[in-house]
Amino acid sequence: MQELKPCPFCYDPDPQMIIDLYNSNYQVVCIRCGASAGKCYYGQKRKLDLGGKKYPTIDDARASAVQKWNMRPQKVKIAFKENI
Repeated sequence: MQELKPCPFCYDPDPQMIIDLYNSNYQVVCIRCGASAGKCYYGQKRKLDLGGKKYPTIDDARASAVQKWNMRPQKVKIAFKENI
């Protein structure tokens, strides 16, 4: 499993993986500031967009939650034109 990056808002180095067995989902949450990356579901209730051939497994949901949390926006360089 991929390592979780620190929180992008408060830089807490220890975000937590929350497992909701009742609603069948994983979520990464920063305990310090409350930031989260959204829930990732598994099981028969939640189909992946794979043509309906496969239900997401627990491992799929865990990997998806880590991927969502670790995603960071790309830095964009903006050039301004001077007023003439």
